[in-house]
Amino acid sequence: MNIGIRIKERRQQLKMSAELLGKKIGVNKTTIYRYESGEIQKIPIDVVQKLSDTLGIPVYDFLEPGFLEIGIEMLDRLIEKHGPESHEGKALRFFEEQDRNEILYSAISRLKTAPGFSSISTPEKARLTNGLALSIEYEFVNAYEKRVKSNENLVYMVEKSIISSDEIMEYPDYGKDITVNLDALGFTLLATEYEVSVDQELLEELSLIVEETKTRIKDLLKKYPDKKSNIGTDIYALYSKDETKAEHIANLVDGKDILNSSNVDKDTKDLLVSLIKQVKQKK
Repeated sequence: MNIGIRIKERRQQLKMSAELLGKKIGVNKTTIYRYESGEIQKIPIDVVQKLSDTLGIPVYDFLEPGFLEIGIEMLDRLIEKHGPESHEGKALRFFEEQDRNEILYSAISRLKTAPGFSSISTPEKARLTNGLALSIEYEFVNAYEKRVKSNENLVYMVEKSIISSDEIMEYPDYGKDITVNLDALGFTLLATEYEVSVDQELLEELSLIVEETKTRIKDLLKKYPDKKSNIGTDIYALYSKDETKAEHIANLVDGKDILNSSNVDKDTKDLLVSLIKQVKQKK
């Protein structure tokens, strides 16, 4: 279904005027009508996210036909390329379908708005560029490192936050190209004019320090390998309009009414016991 029609149908289902929807997402009602009619087809990423949150439409439904399928195809290729034990392989294999499609939406949308990639107007053009694979891999690894709290992900996040040695060595490279036609001699002179005050020795020393630091950071995984996750619950507050409810629950737990009930599962009982202990400590 055309996304404009989908927006209109969902807005009407929610009994929401175009003006109200526009206020919620930060555009005027005329823009909403242009989205719905298809007059505006390239909706900005930040607006798509707001439309998705407001109307309950998955963000990946905003992709033009064929792009999601190309994204899934490229993801499958990357999974074949990266083994299941590699950092990238774990990230690419981790997410279920809905999360996977949302990450693919981010990867494809950001690629299409990146400098030099604005010509990617069809799925076929996206398939032919290496940029799509790079964008997908980046988005999946980034999402994985944020979602899964582990030694490995922490180490990789810190290592990636440090400037690369290539960026250091390229730092002074900001010359202006000059072309001079020497017609009398039958030559064309190509040159670069530049002004730089960065010592080459400094560049080399910084690059060496960065590479050694990155290696030391990655080596920490040998010392601190990942182990089984420690999953727990910290209850930091209990809110109720009725101030007697906390005491009532405490009395039920103390009187074993809840703990002896067969209608309450073990996790809930454990949670209540933890809750009451903390409530009593704060009284």
